[in-house]
Amino acid sequence: MRSRRLLFAGFVSVAALVGCGGETAKTTEMSIRAKLNPFEFEKSKADLVEMGEKAFPSYEAILADRSTNPYDVVRIFEVLGEVKADRGRFLETVVQRAADPEPAVRAAAAKLLGKIGGVAEGPPLVALLSNKDAEVVKAAAASLAAIGGSRELVAMDAWMLGLAHDKNPTLRADVKKSRDALAERVAKEPKKK
Repeated sequence: MRSRRLLFAGFVSVAALVGCGGETAKTTEMSIRAKLNPFEFEKSKADLVEMGEKAFPSYEAILADRSTNPYDVVRIFEVLGEVKADRGRFLETVVQRAADPEPAVRAAAAKLLGKIGGVAEGPPLVALLSNKDAEVVKAAAASLAAIGGSRELVAMDAWMLGLAHDKNPTLRADVKKSRDALAERVAKEPKKK
């Protein structure tokens, strides 16, 4: 009787390992982590994008792991920016990562919010305009141009009047360009009654 139970347990273990798609969630996650390797990423980025939603559970697990290398987070955000699927399930994670200690992660989060977010994600982007890292500010401004509304336009106008990054005329010009694009987009939207 004991040997039958062991045999049955063995079959269950093999079935769990094989699964419907031939890979377990853990092997898929390990495979994706390998593709995120900086030496492999440029070659494997298209594969990751093509995996689409099938890779989402692995991305969620990797992003939830606070020991994940910040540049793996950046690369996941880069892939998610190109995946043609509903990425709304990542919004909260991306918003939280906008406050990451690593500037590259904050910039990547800002860029991704501009692709998958809406006007509701404007406030974290406005906050990033005051970031000391110019790339973060530039990414936040570009995303505000894509998803912001009239209130975000006011925030960008206020930023332009301030002294933030006044010693960086290139950044100020980039933010002004994004501000002008937002103003143009907002002017075309129908007025609310």
